[in-house]
Amino acid sequence: MIDLGVGDDPIVGNKDDVSQIAGSSSGTITTPLYHNVVVNGTRIHSRQQEVQMVDIDVATLDALINFCYTGEIRITDVNVQSILPAACLLQLNEVQEVCCEFLKKQLDPSNCLGIRAFADTHACRELMRSADKYTLQNFQDVVGTEEFLLLPPNQLIELISSEELNVRSEEQVFAAVIQWIRYDLAVRKQYLSRVSSDLFYVNIIILISLVGGWCSGDAIASVERLDPGKAIPVWQCVAPMSKRRCGVGVAVVDDLLYAVGGHDGQTYLNSIERYFSESFQCILFKFSHHSFYFYF
Repeated sequence: MIDLGVGDDPIVGNKDDVSQIAGSSSGTITTPLYHNVVVNGTRIHSRQQEVQMVDIDVATLDALINFCYTGEIRITDVNVQSILPAACLLQLNEVQEVCCEFLKKQLDPSNCLGIRAFADTHACRELMRSADKYTLQNFQDVVGTEEFLLLPPNQLIELISSEELNVRSEEQVFAAVIQWIRYDLAVRKQYLSRVSSDLFYVNIIILISLVGGWCSGDAIASVERLDPGKAIPVWQCVAPMSKRRCGVGVAVVDDLLYAVGGHDGQTYLNSIERYFSESFQCILFKFSHHSFYFYF
């Protein structure tokens, strides 16, 4: 007999029985658990009578040992994240494949990026490919999920640069990038030029603009822009609006930037200013009966 210890909890296994099952003609076990855990000289010396298993909980190891005896194991959404790493560690390929197939069926917009990262950690390449394919095909549903907003910059760039990305227009990709940056603006604004370098906008200068706002207790009229195409992108001030505006609505129509309504610090405004993409000059439109203020 040999004791497989998990913390203070022993699990008893029989060398001969496990070896016999592993070498049986049924084909249930491809890689013998006994040889992986006990005999393999690079892991644990075969003369040890007590083997301490690291990073495997009792229930998981018990399930895998029972699998070696019975050829059966139950995979659920509760245990799959502990069974799969242990199966990879012990080279139980059949269990690993079953776990991967189970996770493929669980893919949805809220978890596909997490499953992809989990598969990458444990070198499950086929599961990674399935998660990647699902993410690319359902990109619009994935955008805005917690996993998307927590993506590191390199993975975001890899995702939006894929030729298989399923979007109707690059504007959708740009909107996703802006949403990702705004999630942690103080840290991520430095990545704006980097992640937008793969987006080919005719009028990207207008789209990356800061219009009006509130500063030092007062509304402001300034407009700033960022040109990601420059070697060292920096925010630059351009021609200001004719009116100070906070709570201003901003839209791009036919490559022209519009500033709508807002508040000048004293009154609500009923005017719209239009910026021409080349000159950044303002033209004032007035509405006689309505004012506009946008809450963010």
